[in-house]
Amino acid sequence: MATAIQQAADTPWIRLLPDEFGQWHLPERYWAFGRAAGPWQEGFFAALAGLARAGNQVITAAAGRDDQAGWRRRLAGIRCLFTGLTPALAVCEQRERARDDRAAGNATREWQTVHQGWAYDLDIDIGAVDPQRAAALVLAALADGQAHTE
Repeated sequence: MATAIQQAADTPWIRLLPDEFGQWHLPERYWAFGRAAGPWQEGFFAALAGLARAGNQVITAAAGRDDQAGWRRRLAGIRCLFTGLTPALAVCEQRERARDDRAAGNATREWQTVHQGWAYDLDIDIGAVDPQRAAALVLAALADGQAHTE
């Protein structure tokens, strides 16, 4: 969906995803998030917040990575639209099987817990809409003022 937002928007968006950030800058043995991540996680948040505070529009992925209170604290003063991407379990399992970089069973294990403790400004069933429609929903929500400052 991040790519679809970049393609549909009239203004530039930077995609800064935790997985990609870690893969670009860390040896694989250090890939982690949460308590196991160490200082690279705080560096990721600082980079994300710094880009946004400098006036950039930034897309990231958050669920399952720290808790929402931690994200809100680190993004204080930044206008955010927390968007939940919540497909049905069967959709997650099918997508997992189609990828060669996911261990079997992760979708089932994570599906019930990945969104626990999160409150979203916008919730999209990405199993029911394609990425272009999801991007349109996000951009419309932003245009309608649904984003708020942390």
